[in-house]
Amino acid sequence: MSKTIENVKNQWGRFKAFSKLLSEILQAQGTRPALALVFQRISEKLDRRPPEILAETPDIIDLFNEYYQQWRAWHCPRKSDLEMMAATVPVIKHKPLITVVMSTFNNPEYYLRSALESVKNQLYPEWELCIADDASTATNVKEILAAYAASDPRIKVVLRPIQENICAAANSALEIATGEFVTFLESDAQLTPDALYQIAIAVNQHPQIDVLYSDEDKIDEDDNLREPCFKPDWSGDRSFLFWMYGRHFCIYRRSLIEKIGGFRRGFEGSQDYDLLLRIAAQTDQILHLPQILYHRRINLASQPPKTPVPAYIYEGTKNALAQAVQSMGNRALLTPDLLVTVGYYQIDNQEYGHEKYQAWLMKYGARPSDLQQMKETVEALTLTPTISVIMPVYNPPETFLKEAIESVINQVYPYWELCIADDCSTQGYIKPILEHYAAKDARIKVVFRQENGHISAASNSAIAIATGEFIALLDHDDLLTPDALYQVVLTINQHPDADMIYSDEGKIDENNQLKGPYFKPEWSPDSFLSRMYTCHLGVYRRSLIEKIGGFRVGYEGSQDYDLVLRFTEQTDKIYHIPKILYHWRIHLASAASSAEAKPYAYEAAKKALTDAIQRRGEPGIVTSVPIYLGHYIIRYQITEYKLVSIIISTRNMGETLDQCLTSIFTQNTYPNYEVIVIDNGSTEEKLAEVIAQWQEKEPTRFKCYPLDIPFNFSAINNYAVKQAQGDYLLFLNNDTEVITPDWIEAMVEQAQRSSIGAVGGLLLYPDDTIQHAGIILGLGGIGSHSHKHFPRTTPGSFGHVISIGNVSAVTGACLMCRRELFEMVGGFDEELSVAYNDVDLCLKMVAKGYRNVYLPHAVLYHHESKSRGYEDTPEKQARWQKEAQLLYSRWQKFIDNDPCYSPHLTRDREDYTIRE
Repeated sequence: MSKTIENVKNQWGRFKAFSKLLSEILQAQGTRPALALVFQRISEKLDRRPPEILAETPDIIDLFNEYYQQWRAWHCPRKSDLEMMAATVPVIKHKPLITVVMSTFNNPEYYLRSALESVKNQLYPEWELCIADDASTATNVKEILAAYAASDPRIKVVLRPIQENICAAANSALEIATGEFVTFLESDAQLTPDALYQIAIAVNQHPQIDVLYSDEDKIDEDDNLREPCFKPDWSGDRSFLFWMYGRHFCIYRRSLIEKIGGFRRGFEGSQDYDLLLRIAAQTDQILHLPQILYHRRINLASQPPKTPVPAYIYEGTKNALAQAVQSMGNRALLTPDLLVTVGYYQIDNQEYGHEKYQAWLMKYGARPSDLQQMKETVEALTLTPTISVIMPVYNPPETFLKEAIESVINQVYPYWELCIADDCSTQGYIKPILEHYAAKDARIKVVFRQENGHISAASNSAIAIATGEFIALLDHDDLLTPDALYQVVLTINQHPDADMIYSDEGKIDENNQLKGPYFKPEWSPDSFLSRMYTCHLGVYRRSLIEKIGGFRVGYEGSQDYDLVLRFTEQTDKIYHIPKILYHWRIHLASAASSAEAKPYAYEAAKKALTDAIQRRGEPGIVTSVPIYLGHYIIRYQITEYKLVSIIISTRNMGETLDQCLTSIFTQNTYPNYEVIVIDNGSTEEKLAEVIAQWQEKEPTRFKCYPLDIPFNFSAINNYAVKQAQGDYLLFLNNDTEVITPDWIEAMVEQAQRSSIGAVGGLLLYPDDTIQHAGIILGLGGIGSHSHKHFPRTTPGSFGHVISIGNVSAVTGACLMCRRELFEMVGGFDEELSVAYNDVDLCLKMVAKGYRNVYLPHAVLYHHESKSRGYEDTPEKQARWQKEAQLLYSRWQKFIDNDPCYSPHLTRDREDYTIRE
């Protein structure tokens, strides 16, 4: 590994040096500043990525390929598009004959046939395929070529008697070409069906064009499309010398190829680069077609992506570049070492999190055609309420203020009013802007406050002039998406009883770049008590806002948090729109930029939360989560320290059980508990010793009951409940170990609440990585654990790990609930003997209207499956599959769309990344 790291360091250093020099060259020439910036950013990115990480992390190209599939679904022609193109062909004014040149030598049959078929399947019919076989020794190659030539007169074949090289073979094919334009197809690559059609259209649009080139991608041995190359438009400053962005798919006027003499010997491997360089010296009529029209074949099995390129290709590239540079009079521009560096690295400037969000926006964001359809649908809606958009204003940047107002004006839903209250701004440009917009659109109403009263008072002033049935809150520097109010009204039509509606949101920076999406769960009251997650876009029935008295002065910075806490005490008619309808502006003074932007806001939030739990009759103490401002832990007052029955089942594993029991009896501060152990047919002498030892040490709090039946988790625990005396049941695996002494108090605080069903904690592997932070349904099939294998110190996605939160289910390895609730739902289902019985129990509680919660401050180690092992036999796997099918048949609705998760988040991993 040390040698690998050293090699990477050397390559890394050379590429950084090359990037820096190239950036300086391009900037000094005053050309291609965008390209220079690309190299500058790459160099900066490398500075942030140590060579050790670069050497040992997996290739991120695979991740990029997944994003590319989303791009293809959005941009590549659909069947209907191809049919329309085919119908257009007969009316094309000029139909140039296009020659496709192909040289062959011992090609795999499937790849060769695929290449030939990709030409035969062209929508545009005016083509000829000129093939030169370079004396293949594989007899099937010649047979295939002969058969295709016989099947279509447009296919012409020349069989070379002596094998030479690709340049000689390509020239042989050119000799039989008659087309006005010529393009080249590798004998294992493929053209897209519309490739030649797009050339013909471009030639009609640009009659003087001499060279065209398109974007391209790769196709692997399984015919998966991957690794797109999106190329820049042609630049006359010759910066293409540094970046061979023509390559495939290039189309040349045949007369120019003949003028320069075709391909040159000695440039094999870089013959296409050399050809482009020489033709580019003859013409500036070069056009880029920004479409993927060419699939270049790669064989990952025989040639992995990091396989070094043969040395002769570098030599050909060096020679071609050197001659091109000399012809331009810039002989000293490049050094031999830099020439080697060119092409040695695949340049990749993708920031994958950002790119993934951009792909999501392309897939799910409203397109112009969608917005037009929405406009046409508005009048067909049964309900078309007026939405009053409330905007308090105080000295926002001029541009941001205008963009915020324009985002309301640009709504496809027309029945809105924008109610603006200026809080006595001191910037001179504010008043003229607001007056201008008020005069421009009668739906915009402005009140100018005579004194500064801060955001709560200003918001109330705006509400005072509102007349809409609903109000929506918009900050003075943020943006609504064009379809935001339409989506809100559509939801109102679907749910006329709606009193509160909130959407997903994203951030927008000072350069108007969209980033940082927040895909939210359905209404989760206990998650809301830990963090103000509904936030933007929030829409509220105005009559209820007036009933609770609007915003309260003294809660500035968290005035909306306080408002929604009071609002949701009046109604449970709360709906979530799983779409990003709001862009929260990031700049130095905004709360979106960092948690420290408005420190007073967090004290106001604690005050609002304290008020809320007092009003609700659930008193407690609100504390901030250290380091992670904006997240809170409520420790409720325990009204009565009722008996907790800790139920543990075991079979053998005496040492493991002893470790668990020791941690319970020594790491525990709750005063009233009993431990019930069910011995499920143990044969181990050590286990008997441990049982006897704890019966002697804890004669009143420790009890053990034998139950010698085939393992059935549900049956064993149901039996244990009958032996238990507690008002609270705490089901615990025998391979757990207590870490936080007040873990039982934490769980009782929640379990005592009448709205709560099951309570779970944070379980860690022995290496202090996360084993359980709640269960996400549908993850990996039926469900999996949130943030599994993440470090213990991670805050989780939007604070999930560090905050109390609603989850659909918690693991039975550590689960507490009230006895009467357990009995009401029928306990564990004994038909689910091993798997998913905990999920089933939790969902039965949810179905009865109770909420399950995860606690970050009840922490235990979990030595997972130490007693029973894993599902590693055919019998166990068959049983697991049967139980999975049973659970799915009961709870498909929850498994397909976990209400405590988001439909836009991954179903493949536990990391809350965007779904692909």
